[in-house]
Amino acid sequence: MWLGRIEHEMDAGRRFEALYESMEAGAFWAAVVFPVGYVPFLTAGIGGTERALAFAGLVTAHLLLLTVGHAYER
Repeated sequence: MWLGRIEHEMDAGRRFEALYESMEAGAFWAAVVFPVGYVPFLTAGIGGTERALAFAGLVTAHLLLLTVGHAYER
């Protein structure tokens, strides 16, 4: 009975690890492609408050992706 529970917990741990590795890989590759979103701000400028907030959100999202995907080893 205990052995079955231990195997189940190990299996859940492996599934979580695989999910995290997938998220890490996705975040890494999204962070690689993400700077394309900066192009409109570089060409048209940041301008008003709404565009400044959008740019700040873009930078924040990019930093989050870099943080999650930094340990990805391809």
